[in-house]
Amino acid sequence: MALTIRVVCSNLNRNLLFVVSTKESGRLLGNKFWYSNSARSRKLGFEAFMKNKLNPGHCGEGSRRSFNSDSKINVTESTILLQQDFRIQEVPVAVLKLDPTESTSEERGPPKPYIELDPREEAAFVEAFNSYHTPHEVLRILETIPCQEVTPFVSFSILKKLFELESNFGFRNEGKSWVVSVGNGKQETFARAAIVGRLMNTIMVSDDVKTVLDTLEILRRENSQYFQDSDEFLNYHQRLCDYILVRTTEGKLTLEETCRAVCLFGELASQSTSFKIAPSLIDKMWVGIVGRENDITVNNIVQVFKTVPHFKKSQRLVYNLVDNYLLTFWWRMDSDAVAQFCDIIESKRLKNEWDSALSGRMLRTLSRCTSLNIHQVTQDQLFKILTCFLQQNFCDVTIQTVLIKYMKAKQDKITKPEVITLVMDYVKKFRLRSSHIMDVVAKFVIKHNGKNLSPPQLTSIVTTFGHLNYQPDEGMKFWNVVEDVLEDKFIQFAPRDITNILLACVYLEKYPLNFASRIFSPYFLDRIHANEPNFSDLQSVRCQLKLLDFSLHLDCGWKYGGPYLPKDLSAHSIFRDGRIKRSMKMITNSIEKFIDVENSVDFDVLLPSIPLSDLYIVDVLIIPMKASDEQRHSFLRSRISSHKDGLGLSDQLNFTSIIVNIPEHFSSDGVTLIGPQAMRLRHLRKLGFTVVNLRHDEISKLRSPKALEEFLKEKLNCNHVTEDA
Repeated sequence: MALTIRVVCSNLNRNLLFVVSTKESGRLLGNKFWYSNSARSRKLGFEAFMKNKLNPGHCGEGSRRSFNSDSKINVTESTILLQQDFRIQEVPVAVLKLDPTESTSEERGPPKPYIELDPREEAAFVEAFNSYHTPHEVLRILETIPCQEVTPFVSFSILKKLFELESNFGFRNEGKSWVVSVGNGKQETFARAAIVGRLMNTIMVSDDVKTVLDTLEILRRENSQYFQDSDEFLNYHQRLCDYILVRTTEGKLTLEETCRAVCLFGELASQSTSFKIAPSLIDKMWVGIVGRENDITVNNIVQVFKTVPHFKKSQRLVYNLVDNYLLTFWWRMDSDAVAQFCDIIESKRLKNEWDSALSGRMLRTLSRCTSLNIHQVTQDQLFKILTCFLQQNFCDVTIQTVLIKYMKAKQDKITKPEVITLVMDYVKKFRLRSSHIMDVVAKFVIKHNGKNLSPPQLTSIVTTFGHLNYQPDEGMKFWNVVEDVLEDKFIQFAPRDITNILLACVYLEKYPLNFASRIFSPYFLDRIHANEPNFSDLQSVRCQLKLLDFSLHLDCGWKYGGPYLPKDLSAHSIFRDGRIKRSMKMITNSIEKFIDVENSVDFDVLLPSIPLSDLYIVDVLIIPMKASDEQRHSFLRSRISSHKDGLGLSDQLNFTSIIVNIPEHFSSDGVTLIGPQAMRLRHLRKLGFTVVNLRHDEISKLRSPKALEEFLKEKLNCNHVTEDA
């Protein structure tokens, strides 16, 4: 029998490269030709295809399907190369194999078993069926109606009513269910199968795609276990899905219907039922979206974007399409549309792995749209937008301005603690040290006395203040509220959170001495071990606690009464930034050229008698003496121990420590050191070192050795260093 192949993509206004492959005598053969929109090109292409005598049933890896039991249409799968702007992508496509006697889709399948009714008559039928309370009543009235008057819409309404009645557990418990016990399981009765089959067959010959989609939706929600596991149930699902796929490739679905179908397929693919949609089926649905791209408007672009997470191989194609149209419509979108976009990206963990620049372009567009609609943004919408940007690690000048304007304008109207917490998490991650944002948050805490804040939320707020090295305007009131909340809810805080909060206070020189006895107690240490089952997390908390103990001892002296913790002799690994190490090498080579011969220069010096932390590693240390490594280490130990205990030394030796700061050590504006780095410099000075701060970005600009040497002389004040030596 002669066969005809038709690729139903004629509604695409772009060039396609159709790739057909088959296995013949153990060899993989291939034939490629461009598929364009012109009828002559299509004719020539298919003539060349038929001359190669390739069996269309073996196209790609798809299996043959039929959406109607009496139809002669089978669906196979192939691959095309689609050109989209300057990008060429390989995507799957559905191929229909037809009997040559069938020329149009309207001639397929059996004649319609119903007559068209007036919508008012259909509504009267539906209203009558909805008035019944048992499936048997529905069955009796259905027997009295002529089959020709049961239209697809009426069939769908009856089917929906039947499922609703079967979900009535009270009715089931009366023993009137349509199932009978068979062995250890259950099986639906013949009457039920016949009625549902009749209704489904009527729906399947309908040209109303909306009714078919509604039917697929109620089948997806059907929870009857005996129905889900039946062969008829799987057959209904398969036929409906094939019907939708064929109609989509023929261009019979509107853009909104295609988007709804893709989302339904995606939900079927993810749910745990006997029937699951293969991802390859969803990937072929891109035709209905790309073919209707001219119908994309500002009102339905969100609906189109909802389909993107459900695609696999075709995801990049649909994503790029939405991204291009977003650039056209962004100025007309409202804040709710932006929030929905961000919610889709965040909830589906959507990541553009093909083109990071393209992904950044969409986020920048959403940022601009948020700025344009800043006066309309609600708290819930801001929460979705910031959650998305935080997950995608995105921050630009526009969103920074949006945050500042929003917090200034609505400082008295913000009522949700989760919004405040998210804002603080965002500014902490990107080091946005804005007084407008920070002071509004402090006022929020003061206004509510911290009572509406959970322990994790208060931890997020306080640690952000400490990390960004910012003292709020109403600092006294703010810290009093924080102290009261810690006193009242101390047991509710996780040990890690307590340690981080107290360290943040130390960064800002707010020393929590009244909590020392509760922190450095056997009970609290037991809580740490109980709450941190992972050894690496446990080590992290112990290091933070050791750092807190040392900081309070160094800053508060005899008032503290410590240190309480013994020296940590366990091994640790410390990360060192490669930019700092390169700068250290450049600095060391230049300093050795002009420093006094009696001085020695070391780099990456780990100070003795101090907790092992990257904060107490001196990048470059100039020691005013020539001695062996062991002698220098011994001298450093005695010197640091004396300063740590508040004794000091009477010698005039000047130990100069050079600290290289990378951009991450400053706030986003590059002006203020973050809290841990500010504490680092403060502690080094208390330990008797002369601290010289160098910025990595300034050093990297000095390509000439002479320019670098002059720069270091100016910073070190070389004459003073030599005289002291």
